Order: sequence, then structure tokens, then C-alpha cells
Amino acid sequence: MGFLQPLHSNQMPDTPLNVLFLAAEARPFISAGGLGEVAASLPQALRRLPDSPPDVRLVIPLHGRIARDAFDLHPIAQFSIPRQGEDIPAQAYLTHIEGLPVYLIAGPPIPASPDAPLYEMDAALDGEKFTFFSLAALELARLLGWPPHILHANDWHTAPAVYALGLHRATDPFYHNTATLLGLHNLPYLGVGAGPGMNAYGLPPADEASPLPWWARNMPLPLGLLSADHIVAVSPGYAQEIMTPEFGSGLH
Repeated sequence: MGFLQPLHSNQMPDTPLNVLFLAAEARPFISAGGLGEVAASLPQALRRLPDSPPDVRLVIPLHGRIARDAFDLHPIAQFSIPRQGEDIPAQAYLTHIEGLPVYLIAGPPIPASPDAPLYEMDAALDGEKFTFFSLAALELARLLGWPPHILHANDWHTAPAVYALGLHRATDPFYHNTATLLGLHNLPYLGVGAGPGMNAYGLPPADEASPLPWWARNMPLPLGLLSADHIVAVSPGYAQEIMTPEFGSGLH
């Protein structure tokens, strides 16, 4: 496990890097803790880099608890995500926070009720919700004609996007050159019980040849970690901590 190394000047592309940043939550829309803080601040910090600032775009679910009237949301796309032979409708909305483009994804797996919790007690429901969201975010970039150089996912909720690219990137011209980065904020939350939701959207468990322990082969975060080109922890100290048997959640 390590941190991304900066590109040297002779490695920098002629055009800005496109960074697709996925998170389950982000201030000021909705936040339950550290992930929401990072998803609000890191994309902005990247955009302010003095040399070749990247084109960062944040994508989050349009949770029912988000006060839609408080943000200038513009509908920009309607599309669908296949699930076991059925097309699940998705809608994308766009707004800007201090110049940062923020896309919000809506659809039946993402409850629209203002009383719906950010995270469900039923892991199967969250598996459906966040797999749908992860795949919808990938499809949105395709519809925008905006191929990311880097997909930056965070925690188990958006790990299915990394896993999906790991499965299909080699044969997908749009994402063929996209590098994947998976950020870790809460390693113990592996997505236990979310596997059936992934499977329903065409993301299978790892096979017996996988280096993952048997119990982790149908969990979003382990599969995302296995597929990611780079892994980054929320701090250097946390990176060292989660590589120990005590705090590695069985994946160290």
C-alpha cells in the first residue's frame, strides 16, 4: 500500500488531467464525518495546484436528505444502468461549489425520501444503492464525452467503480487509459453483505484463484483494493496502521 508519486514535468500531459472523484457524501450537501470533509476539500485543493491544475469533477448520490432547494441543481442527463436484464433509470444533476463541478446521481436505488438514512442498516440495500451509483457515475462521464485520466474512488461505497474498470478497462476504449485510485478512510467497513447488490449489476465475486481470502471475495472494498492501480490512505499514519495485523481487517 502506498501513496501516489507526483508526475515529473516530462510526464505531464499537454492538457489538464481529468480527475473523476467519487464519494458517498460531501459537504455542503450531506456529511456524516471525515469522508464528507475530504470529499469537499480535496477536489478543491487539487484544482488550486499552481502547476497544471487538474480538471476535477465530483460525483455524489442525490440522497433524499439533501435539500434540493438549497442548491442550484440543473438536470443534465437521463440514462439507464442494466441490472439482471432490466434497465434501471438514472438522472444526473449538475451544480457548482466555488467553481467545482458537482454531479449528483438519482435513481430508484437511491431513496428520495427526506427521511431516508444516508447509510442503511440493511447492507443489501446499500449494496444496491452504491453499486448503482458507482456504475452510473462511470456512465455519466461517458455521456459527457469526458474520459478521466484518474478515477479517484473512496471507501467501499464507490469501490465497485474501481472493480468494474478492473474487469472491463482492457476492452473499453473510453476507459482504457484511466488509472484508478482508491482512498481509504474507514478500512473496517468492507461492505459486508453488499456483494449480492454488486452481483445483480454484473460484478461477480472473485474466483478461487484470487489472492483475496475466501471471505472477502464478494465484498466491494477488498475487490476494489485488488483492482486499484493505486491505494491511498487518509494520512501517512493511517496507512501504516492498516498494514498491521491488528488494524488491517484481515487484508494486511
